[in-house]
Order: sequence, then C-alpha cells, then structure tokens
Amino acid sequence: MIIMSVVVVVVVVVVVVVVVVVVVVMVEVVLMVVAVVVVVVVVVVVVVIVVVVVMVVVVLMVVAVVVVMVVVVLMVVAVVVVVVVVVMVVVVLMVAAVVVVVVVSGDDDDDDDDDDDDDNDKAEDDNGHGNHGNCMQERK
Repeated sequence: MIIMSVVVVVVVVVVVVVVVVVVVVMVEVVLMVVAVVVVVVVVVVVVVIVVVVVMVVVVLMVVAVVVVMVVVVLMVVAVVVVVVVVVMVVVVLMVAAVVVVVVVSGDDDDDDDDDDDDDNDKAEDDNGHGNHGNCMQERK
C-alpha cells in the first residue's frame, strides 16, 4: 500500500507539474499574443499619426504656396494698377497743360485775314523789286 500511495502521490505531482507547465506555457503564449497585438496596435497608431501629421504638413505647405501665389498676383496687380493710374494722371495732366497753353495763348491778331497781306508785302515782282503795297511809283 505504501507503494500505491507513493505512485498516486508521484502521479498527482506529475499531473500537477504538467498542468502548471501547460498553464504557464498558455499564459506565456497569451502574453506573447497580447504583446504582439499591442506592438502591432502601437505601430499602426504611430504610422497613422505620422501619416496624418505628414498630410497636415503637406496641406499646410500647399496652403502656404497658394497664399504666396495670391500675394504675388496681388502685388503684380497693384503694380499694374499703380502704373496705369500714374500713366493716366500724366496723360490727363499733359492734355490739361496743352489745353491751358492753347486757351492762354489764344489768337493775338485782331485782324483776321491780314496775315496774307504780310506775305504780299515781302513778295517780289517780275523785275525783282519788292512789292511794298503802297509804293505805286516803283511799279509804274
């Protein structure tokens, strides 16, 4: 009977050891699976965060480029508008100056058609003598 008891105790101890080893191995496997899942989840979260950050940075860079382009276009438009306004002001001032000169200078001659007589006074006749208009004796 003692042998039987020893065998039962040995069998019970072996079964308990096997069960403990199996439980420990299962716990290790579960912990390894949990660790792998945690690592995968952490890697996926980090990759998603990096991708989102990169996308935000790219979007902000595109927005910055668009803003710079808009600013450049507005500067070019402003320069063109300033040049056009300056040219228009210069042209208006030149036209106004010409109008003022024409109005101020006016027509100084009181006799309208006397200019033709001035030309005739200096003209020469067939003999090369000056035509003075009132020198009738030379003509005869």
